[in-house]
Amino acid sequence: MSLDEKTRQELIEKRKQEIMKQELPDRLQMGAGIDVEKYRKFLLHDCPYTLRRRGAIGGGWSYTFEPTSLGTGLSIHCTCGYEENVSDYDNW
Repeated sequence: MSLDEKTRQELIEKRKQEIMKQELPDRLQMGAGIDVEKYRKFLLHDCPYTLRRRGAIGGGWSYTFEPTSLGTGLSIHCTCGYEENVSDYDNW
């Protein structure tokens, strides 16, 4: 099912508003921590798959944990190919 461009833009704008309303702590804890601004940037990236349902368990994102001697880095990968390293290096 294809959405017309106007409907798609309206849904994307609604999604962006919902994401920006989310109250996230200054630092999300997972390993060494997640940089909230980088995480929001990932959530707001322009993805052609964003508006499609991806099954009961999601399946649209994958996570890569990168162990180092200082801490564990985290990257999130989207189905569309977009990737964001959300590691909070300032708090390592």
